[in-house]
Amino acid sequence: MSGTAQSRSLNTVEKAALSTAVAALNTAMQNGNFDYVVGNMPPKMVHFFAANSNVPIDEFRQNVIRKFAEMKSSGVLESYVLDLSTAQTKELPNGMPYVLLPTTTIMQHEGKHYKSSYYTIALLDGGKWYTDRIGKEMALLQAYPEFAGVEFPQGTTEIVDHK
Repeated sequence: MSGTAQSRSLNTVEKAALSTAVAALNTAMQNGNFDYVVGNMPPKMVHFFAANSNVPIDEFRQNVIRKFAEMKSSGVLESYVLDLSTAQTKELPNGMPYVLLPTTTIMQHEGKHYKSSYYTIALLDGGKWYTDRIGKEMALLQAYPEFAGVEFPQGTTEIVDHK
């Protein structure tokens, strides 16, 4: 079943679990706990990326963890914030809830600071919230074909003065 998504409210249990997941992910990114971050990626997407990279799932996860750690230790990734307060809650025609979380990152490259504003998708799969950055729609559609026909907002990146 495919089609466009509709607005939806989360029930109390879903809302509490999402709030906990978002807070934990923000903390993990700030503290460099990239094992947690990668463990929070939707499992079907992890399988898709690993298969397309022709590597075992554990190797794919370790590669992503290493890349995040390199960005953090080199000072490239300066900040990361998911904003639950302005999130958009939606539902697919099959009843699957998902949330679009405004996300802001500040990165440094060659002496310039870049602010990226985009959305992270939180989707409920098997009773657990998983997150991944919007911008990987092809992988999302391969892993979760029920998102066919759903339009996602585009992000922006700008050079900023960062103090």
